[in-house]
Amino acid sequence: MTTGLPAGYATALPAGLHLDPATGIISGTPSAAPAAAQTLRFRVVDAIGGPLPWATKDLTLRVWPRPAVTTGTLTFVEDVPRSYQLEGTGRPNLTWSFAPGFTPPAWMSLTSGGLLTATPPEKVTSAVSVQVTDGNGLHATATLPIYVVVIDNEQVGGGGDGSPQVVDASADGRVVAFSTRENLTADDVDLNADVYVYDRDAGFTLVEVPGAYGDAIEPSLSDDGRTVAFTQTDAEVSGTWRTATVVLADVATGAWIDLGAGVACAPDDLPGVPDGHEATCAPFADDLESVALTDPSLSGDGSRVAYDAALPTPQVVVYDVPTGTSRLAHLTDVVPGCPNSPGFLDWASRDPSLDGDGSTLAYTAACDGGSVVVSDLDTGVAREVMDSGWHSTEHAAVSGDGNRVAFVEDDWESLTIRIWQRSTGVTDIEVGAGWAPALDDDGSDVAYVRSIPGMPSVPPQVMRATLPPAPPSVATLSIKWSGGPSNGESANPVISGDGSVVVYSSRAGDLLDDGPAGLWHPVIHDPDR
Repeated sequence: MTTGLPAGYATALPAGLHLDPATGIISGTPSAAPAAAQTLRFRVVDAIGGPLPWATKDLTLRVWPRPAVTTGTLTFVEDVPRSYQLEGTGRPNLTWSFAPGFTPPAWMSLTSGGLLTATPPEKVTSAVSVQVTDGNGLHATATLPIYVVVIDNEQVGGGGDGSPQVVDASADGRVVAFSTRENLTADDVDLNADVYVYDRDAGFTLVEVPGAYGDAIEPSLSDDGRTVAFTQTDAEVSGTWRTATVVLADVATGAWIDLGAGVACAPDDLPGVPDGHEATCAPFADDLESVALTDPSLSGDGSRVAYDAALPTPQVVVYDVPTGTSRLAHLTDVVPGCPNSPGFLDWASRDPSLDGDGSTLAYTAACDGGSVVVSDLDTGVAREVMDSGWHSTEHAAVSGDGNRVAFVEDDWESLTIRIWQRSTGVTDIEVGAGWAPALDDDGSDVAYVRSIPGMPSVPPQVMRATLPPAPPSVATLSIKWSGGPSNGESANPVISGDGSVVVYSSRAGDLLDDGPAGLWHPVIHDPDR
Protein backbone atom coordinates (compact mmCIF):
# COMPACT_ATOMS: atom_id res chain seq x y z
CA MET A 1 0.00 0.00 0.00
CA THR A 2 1.10 3.52 -0.66
CA THR A 3 1.05 6.58 1.58
CA GLY A 4 0.54 10.26 0.85
CA LEU A 5 -2.86 9.56 -0.75
CA PRO A 6 -5.64 12.02 -1.53
CA ALA A 7 -8.36 12.60 1.06
CA GLY A 8 -10.85 9.76 1.28
CA TYR A 9 -8.29 7.01 0.74
CA ALA A 10 -7.52 4.58 3.55
CA THR A 11 -3.91 4.15 4.55
CA ALA A 12 -4.31 0.82 6.31
CA LEU A 13 -6.42 -2.29 6.15
CA PRO A 14 -9.31 -2.65 8.60
CA ALA A 15 -8.27 -3.94 12.02
CA GLY A 16 -7.82 -7.68 11.99
CA LEU A 17 -6.74 -7.94 8.34
CA HIS A 18 -3.20 -8.00 6.98
CA LEU A 19 -1.51 -8.12 3.57
CA ASP A 20 1.19 -10.69 2.79
CA PRO A 21 3.74 -8.62 0.81
CA ALA A 22 5.18 -11.69 -0.86
CA THR A 23 1.95 -13.27 -2.09
CA GLY A 24 -0.44 -10.28 -2.15
CA ILE A 25 -3.00 -12.26 -0.14
CA ILE A 26 -5.22 -10.35 2.28
CA SER A 27 -6.29 -12.53 5.18
CA GLY A 28 -7.53 -12.39 8.77
CA THR A 29 -10.78 -11.75 10.66
CA PRO A 30 -12.03 -8.16 10.76
CA SER A 31 -12.67 -7.07 14.33
CA ALA A 32 -15.18 -4.41 13.24
CA ALA A 33 -17.13 -3.38 10.17
CA PRO A 34 -16.44 0.20 9.05
CA ALA A 35 -19.54 2.21 8.32
CA ALA A 36 -18.66 2.54 4.63
CA ALA A 37 -16.51 0.95 1.96
CA GLN A 38 -12.81 1.88 1.96
CA THR A 39 -10.72 2.81 -1.07
CA LEU A 40 -7.11 1.64 -0.85
CA ARG A 41 -4.21 2.13 -3.33
CA PHE A 42 -2.01 -0.92 -3.74
CA ARG A 43 1.43 -1.04 -5.34
CA VAL A 44 3.28 -4.01 -6.75
CA VAL A 45 7.06 -3.89 -7.31
CA ASP A 46 8.85 -5.85 -10.02
CA ALA A 47 11.84 -7.54 -8.33
CA ILE A 48 13.81 -7.63 -11.61
CA GLY A 49 13.63 -3.88 -12.08
CA GLY A 50 13.39 -2.11 -15.40
CA PRO A 51 12.21 1.26 -16.61
CA LEU A 52 8.83 0.79 -14.77
CA PRO A 53 9.67 -1.29 -11.68
CA TRP A 54 6.23 -0.85 -10.04
CA ALA A 55 2.49 -0.33 -10.72
CA THR A 56 -0.44 0.94 -8.61
CA LYS A 57 -4.15 0.28 -8.57
CA ASP A 58 -7.08 1.58 -6.44
CA LEU A 59 -9.29 -1.14 -4.99
CA THR A 60 -12.47 -0.86 -2.92
CA LEU A 61 -12.76 -3.00 0.18
CA ARG A 62 -16.03 -3.45 2.06
CA VAL A 63 -16.36 -5.37 5.32
CA TRP A 64 -19.98 -6.31 5.96
CA PRO A 65 -21.19 -6.88 9.50
CA ARG A 66 -22.32 -10.33 10.47
CA PRO A 67 -26.05 -10.80 10.06
CA ALA A 68 -28.02 -9.86 13.16
CA VAL A 69 -31.56 -8.89 14.11
CA THR A 70 -31.58 -5.39 15.59
CA THR A 71 -35.34 -4.93 16.21
CA GLY A 72 -36.31 -5.01 19.88
CA THR A 73 -39.66 -5.40 21.65
CA LEU A 74 -42.78 -5.32 19.48
CA THR A 75 -45.81 -3.52 20.94
CA PHE A 76 -49.29 -4.31 19.62
CA VAL A 77 -52.82 -3.29 20.54
CA GLU A 78 -55.53 -5.82 21.25
CA ASP A 79 -57.74 -6.41 18.16
CA VAL A 80 -55.93 -3.70 16.15
CA PRO A 81 -53.83 -4.64 13.05
CA ARG A 82 -50.33 -3.27 13.28
CA SER A 83 -47.17 -3.81 11.21
CA TYR A 84 -43.48 -3.50 12.01
CA GLN A 85 -40.63 -3.41 9.52
CA LEU A 86 -37.98 -5.66 11.06
CA GLU A 87 -34.43 -4.34 10.97
CA GLY A 88 -31.13 -6.19 10.80
CA THR A 89 -27.52 -6.10 9.63
CA GLY A 90 -25.57 -8.10 7.06
CA ARG A 91 -24.69 -7.99 3.37
CA PRO A 92 -27.64 -6.94 1.22
CA ASN A 93 -30.11 -8.21 0.29
CA LEU A 94 -31.56 -9.39 3.58
CA THR A 95 -34.35 -11.95 3.56
CA TRP A 96 -36.60 -12.76 6.51
CA SER A 97 -38.50 -15.76 7.76
CA PHE A 98 -39.75 -17.25 10.99
CA ALA A 99 -36.95 -19.13 12.72
CA PRO A 100 -36.80 -22.91 12.22
CA GLY A 101 -38.94 -24.64 14.83
CA PHE A 102 -41.15 -21.62 15.52
CA THR A 103 -44.84 -21.91 14.65
CA PRO A 104 -46.47 -18.47 14.40
CA PRO A 105 -50.00 -17.91 15.68
CA ALA A 106 -52.79 -17.49 13.13
CA TRP A 107 -52.96 -13.74 13.79
CA MET A 108 -49.33 -13.12 12.77
CA SER A 109 -47.58 -13.01 9.38
CA LEU A 110 -44.08 -12.16 8.08
CA THR A 111 -43.01 -11.28 4.54
CA SER A 112 -39.58 -12.05 3.07
CA GLY A 113 -38.96 -8.32 3.14
CA GLY A 114 -39.31 -8.29 6.92
CA LEU A 115 -42.79 -6.79 7.36
CA LEU A 116 -44.27 -8.39 10.48
CA THR A 117 -48.05 -7.91 10.86
CA ALA A 118 -50.17 -9.03 13.80
CA THR A 119 -53.68 -8.55 15.20
CA PRO A 120 -53.59 -10.01 18.72
CA PRO A 121 -57.10 -11.06 19.80
CA GLU A 122 -56.37 -10.56 23.47
CA LYS A 123 -53.79 -9.23 25.87
CA VAL A 124 -51.04 -11.83 25.71
CA THR A 125 -47.42 -12.03 26.71
CA SER A 126 -45.46 -13.92 24.08
CA ALA A 127 -42.54 -13.72 21.67
CA VAL A 128 -41.75 -14.33 18.01
CA SER A 129 -38.59 -16.04 16.70
CA VAL A 130 -37.32 -14.72 13.38
CA GLN A 131 -34.36 -15.44 11.10
CA VAL A 132 -32.51 -13.02 8.83
CA THR A 133 -30.28 -14.23 5.97
CA ASP A 134 -27.81 -11.90 4.28
CA GLY A 135 -26.49 -11.76 0.73
CA ASN A 136 -23.65 -14.15 1.58
CA GLY A 137 -26.08 -16.79 2.79
CA LEU A 138 -25.16 -16.28 6.42
CA HIS A 139 -28.03 -16.09 8.87
CA ALA A 140 -28.92 -15.13 12.42
CA THR A 141 -31.96 -15.74 14.60
CA ALA A 142 -33.50 -13.77 17.44
CA THR A 143 -36.49 -14.03 19.74
CA LEU A 144 -38.37 -10.74 19.99
CA PRO A 145 -40.67 -10.06 22.97
CA ILE A 146 -44.27 -9.16 22.11
CA TYR A 147 -46.15 -6.75 24.34
CA VAL A 148 -49.91 -6.44 23.78
CA VAL A 149 -51.69 -3.48 25.30
CA VAL A 150 -55.39 -2.85 25.72
CA ILE A 151 -56.45 0.67 24.74
CA ASP A 152 -59.06 1.90 27.19
CA ASN A 153 -59.56 5.18 25.28
CA GLU A 154 -62.00 5.48 22.36
CA GLN A 155 -61.82 8.64 20.27
CA VAL A 156 -65.20 9.91 19.09
CA GLY A 157 -65.53 11.73 15.77
CA GLY A 158 -63.00 12.39 13.03
CA GLY A 159 -61.66 15.86 12.27
CA GLY A 160 -61.90 17.36 15.73
CA ASP A 161 -62.42 20.88 17.07
CA GLY A 162 -60.21 23.86 17.80
CA SER A 163 -61.28 24.10 21.44
CA PRO A 164 -62.08 21.56 24.16
CA GLN A 165 -65.61 20.16 24.16
CA VAL A 166 -67.94 19.95 27.13
CA VAL A 167 -68.99 16.31 27.45
CA ASP A 168 -71.38 14.25 29.56
CA ALA A 169 -72.34 10.59 29.97
CA SER A 170 -75.32 8.49 30.96
CA ALA A 171 -75.30 6.60 34.26
CA ASP A 172 -74.02 3.40 32.63
CA GLY A 173 -71.58 5.17 30.30
CA ARG A 174 -73.25 3.78 27.17
CA VAL A 175 -74.52 7.16 25.94
CA VAL A 176 -72.30 10.24 25.58
CA ALA A 177 -73.24 13.84 24.75
CA PHE A 178 -70.84 16.40 23.34
CA SER A 179 -70.66 19.46 21.12
CA THR A 180 -68.61 19.65 17.94
CA ARG A 181 -68.32 21.53 14.65
CA GLU A 182 -67.86 18.26 12.83
CA ASN A 183 -70.76 17.14 10.67
CA LEU A 184 -71.17 13.58 11.89
CA THR A 185 -74.59 12.83 10.38
CA ALA A 186 -76.09 13.44 6.95
CA ASP A 187 -78.65 15.91 8.33
CA ASP A 188 -75.93 18.18 9.78
CA VAL A 189 -75.00 20.56 6.96
CA ASP A 190 -74.00 23.77 8.75
CA LEU A 191 -70.66 25.01 10.04
CA ASN A 192 -71.83 25.70 13.57
CA ALA A 193 -71.17 23.66 16.67
CA ASP A 194 -73.96 21.13 17.25
CA VAL A 195 -74.88 18.83 20.10
CA TYR A 196 -74.58 15.14 19.38
CA VAL A 197 -75.72 12.26 21.52
CA TYR A 198 -73.62 9.18 20.83
CA ASP A 199 -75.05 5.79 21.69
CA ARG A 200 -72.06 3.46 21.62
CA ASP A 201 -74.28 0.67 20.33
CA ALA A 202 -76.49 2.65 17.92
CA GLY A 203 -74.41 5.62 16.69
CA PHE A 204 -74.88 9.41 16.53
CA THR A 205 -78.03 11.49 16.94
CA LEU A 206 -78.01 15.20 16.08
CA VAL A 207 -79.97 17.33 18.56
CA GLU A 208 -80.70 20.84 17.28
CA VAL A 209 -83.00 23.85 17.47
CA PRO A 210 -84.53 24.47 14.00
CA GLY A 211 -83.66 27.90 12.66
CA ALA A 212 -80.81 28.51 15.09
CA TYR A 213 -77.90 30.46 13.63
CA GLY A 214 -75.43 30.05 16.44
CA ASP A 215 -73.69 27.24 18.28
CA ALA A 216 -75.23 24.50 20.40
CA ILE A 217 -72.79 23.89 23.25
CA GLU A 218 -72.43 22.74 26.87
CA PRO A 219 -74.60 19.59 26.84
CA SER A 220 -75.78 17.96 30.08
CA LEU A 221 -77.28 14.47 29.82
CA SER A 222 -79.82 12.63 31.97
CA ASP A 223 -78.89 9.31 33.56
CA ASP A 224 -80.86 7.32 30.97
CA GLY A 225 -79.39 9.27 28.04
CA ARG A 226 -82.84 10.24 26.75
CA THR A 227 -82.88 13.92 27.67
CA VAL A 228 -80.24 16.56 27.10
CA ALA A 229 -80.00 20.20 28.19
CA PHE A 230 -77.66 22.53 26.32
CA THR A 231 -76.89 26.16 25.54
CA GLN A 232 -78.09 27.51 22.18
CA THR A 233 -76.51 30.77 21.04
CA ASP A 234 -77.78 33.30 18.50
CA ALA A 235 -81.16 31.79 17.82
CA GLU A 236 -84.68 33.02 17.28
CA VAL A 237 -86.67 30.76 19.58
CA SER A 238 -90.19 31.24 20.87
CA GLY A 239 -90.47 34.33 18.65
CA THR A 240 -87.64 36.15 20.41
CA TRP A 241 -84.05 36.64 19.31
CA ARG A 242 -81.84 35.17 22.04
CA THR A 243 -78.12 35.77 22.53
CA ALA A 244 -77.99 32.51 24.46
CA THR A 245 -80.65 30.34 26.02
CA VAL A 246 -80.85 26.94 27.67
CA VAL A 247 -82.78 24.30 25.76
CA LEU A 248 -84.12 21.00 27.08
CA ALA A 249 -84.56 18.37 24.36
CA ASP A 250 -85.85 14.83 23.98
CA VAL A 251 -83.10 12.90 22.18
CA ALA A 252 -85.40 10.41 20.45
CA THR A 253 -88.11 12.77 19.20
CA GLY A 254 -86.17 16.01 18.88
CA ALA A 255 -88.88 17.89 20.81
CA TRP A 256 -87.45 20.81 22.78
CA ILE A 257 -88.40 23.68 25.06
CA ASP A 258 -86.71 27.02 25.71
CA LEU A 259 -86.25 27.33 29.47
CA GLY A 260 -86.12 31.13 29.37
CA ALA A 261 -89.11 32.01 27.19
CA GLY A 262 -92.04 33.42 29.11
CA VAL A 263 -90.89 31.88 32.39
CA ALA A 264 -91.05 34.10 35.46
CA CYS A 265 -87.83 34.04 37.45
CA ALA A 266 -89.65 33.18 40.68
CA PRO A 267 -93.32 32.73 41.54
CA ASP A 268 -94.68 34.33 44.70
CA ASP A 269 -94.94 31.07 46.57
CA LEU A 270 -92.24 28.43 46.08
CA PRO A 271 -93.04 24.91 47.34
CA GLY A 272 -90.89 24.03 50.32
CA VAL A 273 -89.38 27.52 50.63
CA PRO A 274 -90.27 29.53 53.74
CA ASP A 275 -92.14 32.79 53.18
CA GLY A 276 -89.77 35.68 52.61
CA HIS A 277 -87.16 33.48 51.02
CA GLU A 278 -88.48 33.53 47.47
CA ALA A 279 -85.83 35.65 45.78
CA THR A 280 -86.96 37.27 42.55
CA CYS A 281 -85.27 38.69 39.48
CA ALA A 282 -87.15 41.98 39.82
CA PRO A 283 -86.41 44.79 39.36
CA PHE A 284 -83.84 43.60 36.78
CA ALA A 285 -86.13 41.49 34.59
CA ASP A 286 -89.75 40.45 34.56
CA ASP A 287 -88.76 37.14 33.00
CA LEU A 288 -85.66 35.46 31.57
CA GLU A 289 -86.18 36.31 27.89
CA SER A 290 -84.02 39.41 28.16
CA VAL A 291 -80.88 37.77 29.58
CA ALA A 292 -78.41 35.16 28.35
CA LEU A 293 -78.74 31.69 29.86
CA THR A 294 -75.75 29.33 29.83
CA ASP A 295 -73.95 26.42 31.50
CA PRO A 296 -76.86 24.02 32.21
CA SER A 297 -76.73 21.13 34.68
CA LEU A 298 -79.47 18.53 34.25
CA SER A 299 -80.41 16.33 37.20
CA GLY A 300 -79.94 12.61 36.61
CA ASP A 301 -83.70 11.98 36.51
CA GLY A 302 -84.30 14.94 34.19
CA SER A 303 -86.65 16.69 36.63
CA ARG A 304 -84.64 19.88 37.14
CA VAL A 305 -82.20 22.04 35.21
CA ALA A 306 -79.88 24.55 36.88
CA TYR A 307 -78.14 27.17 34.77
CA ASP A 308 -76.40 30.56 34.82
CA ALA A 309 -78.49 33.65 34.09
CA ALA A 310 -76.58 36.78 33.05
CA LEU A 311 -78.55 39.20 35.22
CA PRO A 312 -76.71 42.40 36.22
CA THR A 313 -75.69 40.34 39.22
CA PRO A 314 -75.31 36.89 37.59
CA GLN A 315 -77.33 34.17 39.29
CA VAL A 316 -77.93 30.43 39.20
CA VAL A 317 -81.52 29.65 38.26
CA VAL A 318 -83.26 26.30 38.80
CA TYR A 319 -86.00 25.21 36.39
CA ASP A 320 -88.49 22.61 37.58
CA VAL A 321 -89.53 20.49 34.57
CA PRO A 322 -92.85 19.09 35.88
CA THR A 323 -94.21 22.52 36.89
CA GLY A 324 -92.47 24.67 34.29
CA THR A 325 -91.38 27.19 36.94
CA SER A 326 -87.98 28.72 37.69
CA ARG A 327 -86.42 30.25 40.77
CA LEU A 328 -83.17 31.73 41.92
CA ALA A 329 -80.98 29.22 43.70
CA HIS A 330 -79.21 31.59 46.08
CA LEU A 331 -82.12 32.22 48.44
CA THR A 332 -82.49 34.91 51.08
CA ASP A 333 -80.43 34.72 54.27
CA VAL A 334 -79.91 30.96 54.12
CA VAL A 335 -76.12 31.22 53.68
CA PRO A 336 -74.66 33.13 56.64
CA GLY A 337 -72.44 35.96 55.48
CA CYS A 338 -73.55 35.54 51.88
CA PRO A 339 -77.25 36.56 51.62
CA ASN A 340 -79.46 37.70 48.78
CA SER A 341 -82.31 40.04 49.70
CA PRO A 342 -85.76 39.76 48.13
CA GLY A 343 -85.88 41.97 45.07
CA PHE A 344 -82.17 42.76 45.27
CA LEU A 345 -79.32 40.43 44.37
CA ASP A 346 -76.42 41.10 46.72
CA TRP A 347 -74.08 38.32 45.63
CA ALA A 348 -73.52 36.68 42.26
CA SER A 349 -73.70 32.91 41.86
CA ARG A 350 -72.53 30.64 39.04
CA ASP A 351 -71.42 27.17 37.88
CA PRO A 352 -74.30 24.95 39.07
CA SER A 353 -74.17 21.17 39.58
CA LEU A 354 -77.24 19.02 40.37
CA ASP A 355 -77.42 15.53 41.85
CA GLY A 356 -79.41 12.57 40.55
CA ASP A 357 -82.91 13.55 41.70
CA GLY A 358 -82.43 17.32 41.55
CA SER A 359 -82.75 17.85 45.29
CA THR A 360 -79.15 18.89 45.95
CA LEU A 361 -77.46 21.78 44.17
CA ALA A 362 -73.90 23.03 44.48
CA TYR A 363 -72.71 26.31 42.99
CA THR A 364 -70.16 29.06 43.50
CA ALA A 365 -71.29 32.26 45.23
CA ALA A 366 -69.26 35.46 44.95
CA CYS A 367 -69.00 36.03 48.72
CA ASP A 368 -65.54 35.66 50.28
CA GLY A 369 -63.98 35.96 46.84
CA GLY A 370 -65.71 32.78 45.71
CA SER A 371 -67.31 30.16 47.94
CA VAL A 372 -68.94 26.85 47.04
CA VAL A 373 -72.45 26.52 48.48
CA VAL A 374 -74.41 23.28 48.76
CA SER A 375 -78.17 23.72 48.92
CA ASP A 376 -81.12 21.44 49.64
CA LEU A 377 -83.63 22.69 47.09
CA ASP A 378 -86.61 21.07 48.81
CA THR A 379 -86.02 22.73 52.19
CA GLY A 380 -84.12 25.87 51.25
CA VAL A 381 -81.30 25.01 53.67
CA ALA A 382 -77.84 25.89 52.32
CA ARG A 383 -74.32 26.14 53.65
CA GLU A 384 -70.80 26.89 52.52
CA VAL A 385 -68.72 23.73 52.13
CA MET A 386 -65.82 25.21 54.08
CA ASP A 387 -64.67 28.36 55.79
CA SER A 388 -62.16 29.24 53.13
CA GLY A 389 -60.97 32.49 54.73
CA TRP A 390 -58.93 34.35 52.16
CA HIS A 391 -58.86 31.29 49.92
CA SER A 392 -61.54 30.77 47.26
CA THR A 393 -63.51 27.61 46.47
CA GLU A 394 -65.12 26.93 43.10
CA HIS A 395 -65.92 24.38 40.34
CA ALA A 396 -68.25 22.23 42.43
CA ALA A 397 -69.51 18.79 41.36
CA VAL A 398 -72.21 16.84 43.22
CA SER A 399 -72.29 13.06 43.47
CA GLY A 400 -75.39 11.37 42.06
CA ASP A 401 -76.73 10.58 45.54
CA GLY A 402 -76.14 14.15 46.72
CA ASN A 403 -74.00 13.06 49.66
CA ARG A 404 -70.66 14.42 48.46
CA VAL A 405 -69.50 17.61 46.77
CA ALA A 406 -66.08 17.84 45.12
CA PHE A 407 -64.63 21.31 44.59
CA VAL A 408 -61.38 23.19 44.01
CA GLU A 409 -59.70 25.27 46.70
CA ASP A 410 -57.50 28.04 45.32
CA ASP A 411 -54.99 29.43 47.81
CA TRP A 412 -53.44 31.65 45.09
CA GLU A 413 -50.42 29.35 44.87
CA SER A 414 -51.97 25.97 44.07
CA LEU A 415 -55.27 24.27 43.25
CA THR A 416 -56.41 21.45 45.53
CA ILE A 417 -59.45 19.21 45.10
CA ARG A 418 -61.39 18.59 48.32
CA ILE A 419 -64.64 16.79 49.14
CA TRP A 420 -67.47 17.86 51.43
CA GLN A 421 -69.56 15.05 52.96
CA ARG A 422 -73.18 15.30 54.03
CA SER A 423 -72.58 12.56 56.62
CA THR A 424 -70.09 14.71 58.53
CA GLY A 425 -71.29 18.13 57.40
CA VAL A 426 -67.72 19.23 56.76
CA THR A 427 -64.98 19.05 54.17
CA ASP A 428 -62.73 16.25 55.39
CA ILE A 429 -61.33 14.54 52.28
CA GLU A 430 -58.39 15.83 50.26
CA VAL A 431 -57.97 14.32 46.79
CA GLY A 432 -54.84 16.28 45.91
CA ALA A 433 -53.65 18.83 43.36
CA GLY A 434 -55.88 19.32 40.36
CA TRP A 435 -58.95 21.01 38.92
CA ALA A 436 -62.25 20.29 37.09
CA PRO A 437 -63.47 17.47 39.37
CA ALA A 438 -66.42 15.15 38.63
CA LEU A 439 -67.98 12.49 40.88
CA ASP A 440 -69.82 9.22 40.26
CA ASP A 441 -73.14 8.37 41.93
CA ASP A 442 -71.83 7.43 45.37
CA GLY A 443 -68.89 9.84 45.34
CA SER A 444 -66.30 7.08 45.66
CA ASP A 445 -64.55 7.93 42.38
CA VAL A 446 -63.33 11.33 41.21
CA ALA A 447 -62.25 12.23 37.68
CA TYR A 448 -60.21 15.43 37.35
CA VAL A 449 -57.33 17.16 35.57
CA ARG A 450 -53.87 17.83 36.86
CA SER A 451 -50.27 18.42 35.80
CA ILE A 452 -47.87 15.53 36.33
CA PRO A 453 -45.44 16.24 39.22
CA GLY A 454 -41.82 16.55 38.10
CA MET A 455 -42.80 16.57 34.40
CA PRO A 456 -43.35 20.25 33.50
CA SER A 457 -43.18 19.59 29.75
CA VAL A 458 -46.07 17.09 29.87
CA PRO A 459 -49.48 18.69 29.20
CA PRO A 460 -52.29 18.35 31.78
CA GLN A 461 -53.71 14.82 32.00
CA VAL A 462 -57.05 13.34 33.07
CA MET A 463 -56.79 11.42 36.34
CA ARG A 464 -59.02 9.16 38.40
CA ALA A 465 -58.93 8.87 42.18
CA THR A 466 -60.70 6.15 44.13
CA LEU A 467 -61.86 6.78 47.71
CA PRO A 468 -61.11 5.43 50.23
CA PRO A 469 -58.24 4.95 51.11
CA ALA A 470 -56.66 8.15 52.26
CA PRO A 471 -54.66 9.25 50.43
CA PRO A 472 -56.76 8.04 47.48
CA SER A 473 -55.59 5.60 44.84
CA VAL A 474 -54.80 7.66 41.72
CA ALA A 475 -54.39 6.56 38.08
CA THR A 476 -53.71 8.50 34.86
CA LEU A 477 -56.41 7.82 32.24
CA SER A 478 -55.21 9.90 29.28
CA ILE A 479 -52.23 7.63 28.58
CA LYS A 480 -50.79 7.12 25.12
CA TRP A 481 -51.40 3.78 23.47
CA SER A 482 -47.94 2.44 24.27
CA GLY A 483 -47.94 3.68 27.89
CA GLY A 484 -47.07 6.91 29.67
CA PRO A 485 -48.71 10.37 29.63
CA SER A 486 -50.17 11.50 26.31
CA ASN A 487 -48.67 14.29 24.21
CA GLY A 488 -51.64 16.65 24.26
CA GLU A 489 -53.75 18.47 26.83
CA SER A 490 -56.90 16.82 28.17
CA ALA A 491 -59.82 18.62 29.85
CA ASN A 492 -63.42 18.58 31.11
CA PRO A 493 -63.74 15.00 32.45
CA VAL A 494 -67.05 13.49 33.57
CA ILE A 495 -67.60 10.08 35.14
CA SER A 496 -70.61 7.83 34.63
CA GLY A 497 -72.90 7.23 37.59
CA ASP A 498 -71.71 3.65 38.03
CA GLY A 499 -68.08 4.76 37.83
CA SER A 500 -67.30 2.48 34.89
CA VAL A 501 -66.61 5.13 32.24
CA VAL A 502 -64.81 8.47 32.15
CA VAL A 503 -65.44 10.79 29.21
CA TYR A 504 -63.20 13.77 28.52
CA SER A 505 -61.95 16.07 25.77
CA SER A 506 -58.38 15.76 24.54
CA ARG A 507 -56.11 17.08 21.83
CA ALA A 508 -53.55 14.30 22.32
CA GLY A 509 -52.51 12.55 19.12
CA ASP A 510 -51.01 9.41 20.65
CA LEU A 511 -53.97 7.92 22.54
CA LEU A 512 -54.57 5.45 19.70
CA ASP A 513 -51.42 5.73 17.59
CA ASP A 514 -48.17 7.67 17.26
CA GLY A 515 -49.60 10.98 16.08
CA PRO A 516 -48.88 14.62 16.96
CA ALA A 517 -51.10 16.67 19.23
CA GLY A 518 -53.81 18.39 17.22
CA LEU A 519 -57.52 19.18 17.40
CA TRP A 520 -59.80 18.34 20.32
CA HIS A 521 -61.90 15.16 20.36
CA PRO A 522 -64.26 13.60 22.88
CA VAL A 523 -62.59 10.51 24.35
CA ILE A 524 -64.27 7.62 26.15
CA HIS A 525 -62.15 5.76 28.69
CA ASP A 526 -63.71 2.35 29.32
CA PRO A 527 -61.49 -0.48 30.59
CA ASP A 528 -64.31 -3.02 30.18
CA ARG A 529 -65.41 -2.18 26.64
